[in-house]
Amino acid sequence: MILRAFFLIALALASSQTVEDTAPFADVPNVTFTYYDVAGPTAESIRKDMNLKNFKDPADEKKVDSFGQWSFSWQLRQTPDGKCDADVSFKGQVKLPRLLDAPTHSKDVEARWNRYLSRLLVHEAGHVRWAWEQRGQLEEALEAGPCQSASAAAQSMLKLIREHDRTYDISTQHGLTQGAVFP
Repeated sequence: MILRAFFLIALALASSQTVEDTAPFADVPNVTFTYYDVAGPTAESIRKDMNLKNFKDPADEKKVDSFGQWSFSWQLRQTPDGKCDADVSFKGQVKLPRLLDAPTHSKDVEARWNRYLSRLLVHEAGHVRWAWEQRGQLEEALEAGPCQSASAAAQSMLKLIREHDRTYDISTQHGLTQGAVFP
């Protein structure tokens, strides 16, 4: 009986593992993952639960199942020759649904969920990774002129990154064209 209880606990823990080490985010530092739990015995009931718990994308107010966001911060130093030196930091955050009691679902539901989650991750990585890859341009914008005008230059660059997020969501229909569909 104790061995059976241990096995059930281990199985429950395995079903709630997070996806923080997934490939789409492999080389992007400082990304954290948060989750909202969904459950149900069938794919349709899981979708219903997700629809109750998902949220609106702040950019376009559409209901979405996941959300990837990013932020930059920087510190500026005036160099002796009058130039601006910038130290840029990056953070990413991804919010995803997490399926509870996954081992109790049919193999078909599990396979569909896993495929869906992997495609959600690819979609959200498209936001976070692209922003991360623009950090060099942001640093260049910050250092292009005097430190007094650096923040205005940075805001212009951040506007371009946000515009990419918006057009990316439009072109992928928030991940639908990438296969992020459940059930």
